[in-house]
Amino acid sequence: MAPGEPLTIELRTGHAVSGKVAWAKDNHIGMAFDAPAPISTILTHCSFDDRMDKIRPPRIDVDIPAMLRVDGVEMSVRVRNISQAGVGITVGERLRPEMRCEIRIPAFDRRGVIVRWSREGECGLLLMQPLTYTEFVTWRQRLAQSAEGAGSEPEPDGYRAFS
Repeated sequence: MAPGEPLTIELRTGHAVSGKVAWAKDNHIGMAFDAPAPISTILTHCSFDDRMDKIRPPRIDVDIPAMLRVDGVEMSVRVRNISQAGVGITVGERLRPEMRCEIRIPAFDRRGVIVRWSREGECGLLLMQPLTYTEFVTWRQRLAQSAEGAGSEPEPDGYRAFS
């Protein structure tokens, strides 16, 4: 990320803060908020919140190709967002909730997923094996480095078929 680039961070409490990258050095950035962050409100919801069982892990928005295997059939999809626990995709057909599939995302091994919801060309997938924080950060760094070298988001290794 480069200074001046817009950024939105969604916290585990469900609150989102937006701003711009203020500085970037090595694998770290500083963020300048667009508005003062309501820290007291955010902290109030950290321990006692009736939404805590519904809060999803923070995710990042992306636009990258992937392959989804459904009932032995492979199809191209676009990953729209990803977190340590799940993946949001666009897909050409409606998938049944609770359906078990596999997804192949650039720089990741194949992962088992469960369809959580599907509507109007979009689908939410729960990773059967959540990503560790280290896996998630390493993946994002590799993806960013590949994009810098190619000038765009990379095509995944083995994109055409599962091996």
